[in-house]
This record gives sequence, C-alpha cells and structure tokens, in this order.
Amino acid sequence: MKKTDLLAGCLMLLLLTGFSTPKPALRKTKSVTTWKAWADTTTQGRAKWMVVKCEFYPNGELKRKLSLGYEGDTVGLSVYKLNRDSTLQAETWYNKYLKKWMPGSSYIYRRGEKRPFMVKERFDYASYCTYDAQGKEVAHRIVNERKEPIYDYEYQYDASGWLIRSSMFRFFNGERDDEQREIWEYTKNEKGQVIQADVFAVNTLPLGPTVKTDKNGNKKITYSSTGANTKSLLRTEYYNQRKELTKTVEYDLEAKPQFAKTYEYEYYQ
Repeated sequence: MKKTDLLAGCLMLLLLTGFSTPKPALRKTKSVTTWKAWADTTTQGRAKWMVVKCEFYPNGELKRKLSLGYEGDTVGLSVYKLNRDSTLQAETWYNKYLKKWMPGSSYIYRRGEKRPFMVKERFDYASYCTYDAQGKEVAHRIVNERKEPIYDYEYQYDASGWLIRSSMFRFFNGERDDEQREIWEYTKNEKGQVIQADVFAVNTLPLGPTVKTDKNGNKKITYSSTGANTKSLLRTEYYNQRKELTKTVEYDLEAKPQFAKTYEYEYYQ
C-alpha cells in the first residue's frame, strides 16, 4: 500500500466520523470509552461493542488511546508522553505485526506557546496548525515527505465556540481542488444550552461530471449526482449540560439510522 493511500484512508475516516471525538469538558476527565451498536438491534446479533477508549492526563492532554475492531481485536494502541511544561511531546504506537513499539507523531512548539504549530507524522508527513485568539484550531495543512501540500483543513466556530463548519481540500496539480464540507446545525433547550447537533455533508460539485487535467496531461474525472449545495444528513450528536458528547446516531445514504455510539466518562476524584 502506498503512503499516500494509507494517509488518505486515515484522513477519510477522520472526515466521515467528524471532528467530534470526545474531549475533556468542564470536569477533569480521566477517560472516555466509546461504544458502538447497530441502530436496529432487532436485526443484528450484537447489542454493542467497544471501539475506542481514550485516557487523559489530569491537565486534559491525551495519555493513551486504544482502538478495537468488531471482534474485540486491537486495531490501534498509542501512548503519549508530555514535555516538562505538560504539553504533548510525542506518540508511541504498538505495531502488533512486528510486536514492538514504534515512534509516531511528535509535537513541535514555538517558544512560550502551548499548542503545537507543527506535528511530525508517520511516514515523514507533517501537519502545520493555525489557531485563533481563543486557541481553537482554525486550519491545518498536511504535507508529504517532499513538503508538497496534499490536504488542507479549515474549521469555523460560532460566537460560543461551537464548531459550525469543517472543510477538507485535496490538492490537484499543485492547487486546492475538491472540497469536502460538513456543517453543524444546533438545537438548544429553553436555557439556551446546546443539546443536539445535526451534521450534514454539503456537496460542493456541480451536477454531472467535472473533468480536470494536470500539467502532465493526466485527467481527473469526478461526478456529482445531486448538484452543488445539496445536503445529506450524516449523524446526530447529543450533548449534556457539561457540553459532553453523550450519543451519536450515524445514518446511511438514505438517511436511515445505521449505528449508534454512546460515550462513557470516568473522572478524576
């Protein structure tokens, strides 16, 4: 498998699952366990299975992440080390095929800053991060081992800090190409607290085929069956009063519930 194919698969998984990975909220979260189940449990055998468990340091930084498959097999295990100032330093991941620990991502900071401006990824890739005045990530670019850009991500937030739009751009012929966009539409209770978010994929391509040619004469053909600015429901997210994600319902292409995820929180005493 090519490096670019592997990275593209990881990034596509990130996009499809959204940018709603549970993070520590108001209380000091010790761990978050994600459980997954078929939405229609009457037609499927298993009630639920664990897919991810994230453990956090007391300061909220990620400490350990375990990812499991449907049969309970480990598909990913990473541990994270902190710098002396308690910022993330580096990831180490376990290669179950070689049966040994391998160096993963490392985090690079400018002097005096607490958020990394660069993350050195596996396979000599790197991410360059940009933040707003509140420290929220608003953009990052992923480059390959030749320092060529391959993906751009952009994030937009409302005045309360809730994510309302995310975009991923591929590069073609050295320039930004197709955009994959998601938008969040929130529901609030009578106290003005967010309790639900519907997440939509927004098509950015015109109806029918789009043909592009690079400088070497290679053609790229993409096809849209719905037309630009059409929306399709991806998932619904549910939040508690602590702004913690408690449940996610994922939909199929016909907007029918397919999977349901629930999140189990453990806190430091």
